[in-house]
Amino acid sequence: MKRRKSSFLSICLIAVAVLLLPGAAMAYQVSFTDGVGDGGGGMFGVWNADTNKYLFDTYCLEKNEFVNFGKHYDFTVDEEAYAGGIGGGSPDPLGFDTAFLYNAFRTDALNLLGMDVTNAGDVTAFQYAIWFLEEEVASIPTTYQGKANSYLALATAAGWTDIGNVRVLNITYQDARQNTVLAQSMLTLLPVPEPSLLILLGLGMFGVGVASRKLKK
Repeated sequence: MKRRKSSFLSICLIAVAVLLLPGAAMAYQVSFTDGVGDGGGGMFGVWNADTNKYLFDTYCLEKNEFVNFGKHYDFTVDEEAYAGGIGGGSPDPLGFDTAFLYNAFRTDALNLLGMDVTNAGDVTAFQYAIWFLEEEVASIPTTYQGKANSYLALATAAGWTDIGNVRVLNITYQDARQNTVLAQSMLTLLPVPEPSLLILLGLGMFGVGVASRKLKK
């Protein structure tokens, strides 16, 4: 009888794991708001478009891809960008140094080192550092070189050999013919906020409880 309970729990956990697989589509849409950066890139605010709840801040990976603020988008979470933008392949794996910088940004480590997320110059320099690492730009504008170079030096010193918990948020939409079109590839951390995942976990645990009570009868 214990094996039946264990099997049911395993099925629930497998179902949850499927949602976290790279490329798994999420059950809600996202929208974006513009931040203080210049130059056509981030920082962008990411929102749950279904609940209008702010989620996190992000930056672009590709310089020649764009989103429209306020528009609702689908997305997948992957280890690479769908397309390579200007300088990458298709797909384009996320760089280790880029992953380090975004992780440092999201965990406030860069704030402790002097990055001011309310300062357009600091934010734009950070975006250019990412574009430079991802080979989207061959050089960084003089105005932002000093700060961007300090970010790049930090990434080099960190010496990451994988992407850790950083992932690519591939942003897509459906065109008039219902074709899936890539809008932009951005950055996120795992776990991605996912309301439906919490619901599934709740249902799974509820099911385990029901099964357990039945087995005891």
